[in-house]
Parts: sequence; C-alpha cells; structure tokens
Amino acid sequence: MLFRSAEIGDVFGGFKQFGSLLLGGILYIILASVGAIACGIGMFVTMGIVTFMFPLIADKGMGAGEALSASFGAFKENWLGMIVVALLTGIVGGAGNSVAIAGLLTMPFAMCVNFVAYKQVFGD
Repeated sequence: MLFRSAEIGDVFGGFKQFGSLLLGGILYIILASVGAIACGIGMFVTMGIVTFMFPLIADKGMGAGEALSASFGAFKENWLGMIVVALLTGIVGGAGNSVAIAGLLTMPFAMCVNFVAYKQVFGD
C-alpha cells in the first residue's frame, strides 16, 4: 500500500479505518496520561510503545487493539531505539511547534523519522 500510485480517492481513504483510528487515539491519550503521571520518562516509554500503532492501522488495516499489540511487540524487541526515536522526535517536533513557522519543517521531519523506523521494523 505504501508505494502505489496515489489516486484522488486516497484523500479521504483514512476514513475507512475511522473507528480503529478513533479507538487508537483514545488508547494513546490514556497511555500518554499514565506515562506523564510517571514523571516524564514514562511518557517517552509510552510514546515508544504506541509509535507504530497509527501506521499499522492505516497501512495494514489492523484494529486498534491488534495494532497496539503489534506495536508493543516491536517495542519489546527494540525498546531502547524506540524510546530514543520517541524522545528525539518529541523534542524536535515540540521545539519546532514552539516557534510558529518552524513546526512546518520539524513535524514533517519527525514524521519521516517515524516512517523510516516503521519501514525498518515492519518493512514489506
């Protein structure tokens, strides 16, 4: 799905998995809140755990629970690298968003870093 030609219908293609993405977003908020309560470091651990949840829902068509489970499985195998990626993309993305226009550069960069990590872990 990742390297096929784009069509006009792809613009709204994300709505096919709207329920799974909504449930994934709710799970992400709950886990991020638990991580934030765990004094900051836990936030980056939970960000590392859910890093691949949304790409798995969008790319592989998984449900939210299945995608969270697969993302957690990848986290267990690559926990240090995923925490570092979550930490660095969080810092770069947050720093860019704190300066109004810079977020237009840093957030796509952070998304590209996550995409490359996703391809390295789940490459097809």
